[in-house]
Amino acid sequence: GDFVCWLQFDGTSDGKFHEATVEDLDEASEASEEVAAGVKVSGCMQLVRRVSQLVRQALDHRLQPSLVMAAVYPPGRQARFRPHLDNPDGDGRFLTAVYYTNKGWRQEDGAVLRGWTSGTESEGEEIYVVPEADRLVLFRADRVRHEVLPNENPDMGRSGHRCAFTIWFYYEDDAMRHIETTTRKRRRSPSPHSESHQNEASMEADVHPPVTDEDAASLHRAGFIA
Repeated sequence: GDFVCWLQFDGTSDGKFHEATVEDLDEASEASEEVAAGVKVSGCMQLVRRVSQLVRQALDHRLQPSLVMAAVYPPGRQARFRPHLDNPDGDGRFLTAVYYTNKGWRQEDGAVLRGWTSGTESEGEEIYVVPEADRLVLFRADRVRHEVLPNENPDMGRSGHRCAFTIWFYYEDDAMRHIETTTRKRRRSPSPHSESHQNEASMEADVHPPVTDEDAASLHRAGFIA
């Protein structure tokens, strides 16, 4: 399976699964103001800030980010994530944002994101997104069913490990509900992910074209934004 850890906004992690708290949400807001003022912050916080800016400009300025989930899908073990909704139970998550970091990743390397449309113009159509570096995919957490296909990359080294950073967005009241809901869930059952912070995910600075205008329009009609 995949290896997951949760990153604080300063980029640190204790390697354990935990949910955002009210203090974390306040810290994210304060850190965004510091970045805007020119204060040096972590790469993790820069990612949160840039994605948050895009989300708020495109959708709603009231949306608030979660902590960052770093996920690594290693090669050679059929690592995948089966079809699911991120928010099937109304836990408060409105939008999922996934940022990929693997430079030169090809569709034949696997670990592709496959989703099923849930929009006004398309329902149940399959869409595939290759996880190549500097690509950002946004979709409704409560509507778009998706999965990560097996990692088929033949490279057993670092570049063959499919890496992604996920941020969820909430409205303020929904964020509190998510914290309460997921805390109860984690107390009842163990995390489905392996917990690890030993895999380093490299965030590449080189920009790759995310998708064509035609692809972007198709994704938007289907409930995706890319």
